[in-house]
Amino acid sequence: MSPSIKHRVRHVVVASGQAGAGSSTVAALLAFALAGPERKVLLLDGAGDGALAELLRVPKGAAAWPVGGGVTLGDPRAEMSRAAWELTVTDAGWAWDAVADACAEGADLLLAVAAPDRAALAGCYAMMKAMAVAFPSVTVQAVLNRHRAGTRGGDDELRGAVQRFLGWRMGRPWLLPEDACLGAGTRGGMPLADAAEGSDVAAAVDEIATTILDGGRGAHAGRMPNDIHARV
Repeated sequence: MSPSIKHRVRHVVVASGQAGAGSSTVAALLAFALAGPERKVLLLDGAGDGALAELLRVPKGAAAWPVGGGVTLGDPRAEMSRAAWELTVTDAGWAWDAVADACAEGADLLLAVAAPDRAALAGCYAMMKAMAVAFPSVTVQAVLNRHRAGTRGGDDELRGAVQRFLGWRMGRPWLLPEDACLGAGTRGGMPLADAAEGSDVAAAVDEIATTILDGGRGAHAGRMPNDIHARV
C-alpha cells in the first residue's frame, strides 16, 4: 500500500543518514516526476555540495538554473521568492544541520533515504529519530534505495527499529531497485534525466510522486496512539 500523506505537500525534503545513500539522485528524479504542465518545481541544493549540479550537468553555484521539464535548480542561500514554483524539493544530503535547516523552511514531508547496508540503515534511522523530535509537524517516510529484488535488504531491520523506538506503525518503505545502468550512465557523463529514462528507478520514484500529489491512499506509516516524545 502507498504511504498516507494527510495534507497537501508543497515542500519535500530528501535526506539520508550517510554519504552515498543516494539522496541527490532521489531528489532530482522526484522533482522531475512532480513537475508537469501546470506544476513548476524548484529543486534546491540544501546540501551545498554541488552533487545536483553534477548530476544534471549544469554550472555549480547558479542561483536559479532551468534544467528542463518544468524544474529549476536553485541555491537556497540565494535571495529568491519561491512563489513562482508550486512545489519545492530540497536535497539536504546527510549532514544533520543541513537537514534541520531544510525542515525548518516549512517542510511538509521528509523522505529519509537509506541504502541496504547496516551503517546506512543505522544512520537513516538516527536521522529520522532526530528530525521527528525536532520537527513533529513534518511527516517522515522512509525510502530504501538500491534494493535488490528477492531480498529483504534491510527492510525488516529499518521497520523494526522505527516501530520499537519511534512508536510508528510503519509498513514497507518505498523501495527503489538497484540499477547499475543508471549509475554507470551518470558516472559516464550523461545527464540524470537521460540516464534514468525508462529505468525501474524512475518508475518507482514516479509512484512516490503520484502518492504525494494525490494525497496518498491507505495506511502505510503513521504514529501509534502513544505520544512520540514518550518513546524517544
